[in-house]
Amino acid sequence: MQRRFEIRKQQLLAGCEVSANIFSKVIQRLEEFAKPFIKSFCRQEQRQHAQRYLEGLMSDLDWQRL
Repeated sequence: MQRRFEIRKQQLLAGCEVSANIFSKVIQRLEEFAKPFIKSFCRQEQRQHAQRYLEGLMSDLDWQRL
C-alpha cells in the first residue's frame, strides 16, 4: 500500500501547478487556524511565542546555519 501511495503522490505532484496567489496572506490564515490551539497552552510564554514558532517552521530560513 505504501508504494502505491507514493507512486500516486508523485503523479499528482507532477501535474500540480500552484498559483502565487495561494500564498497570499498565508501568515494571517495560519494565525486564525492556530488560535484555538494556542489558547490551550497553560503558560503565557507558550502562548506568546507559539505564533512566532509556527512562522519560523514555515519560513525558508536555513535552520542548520542558525
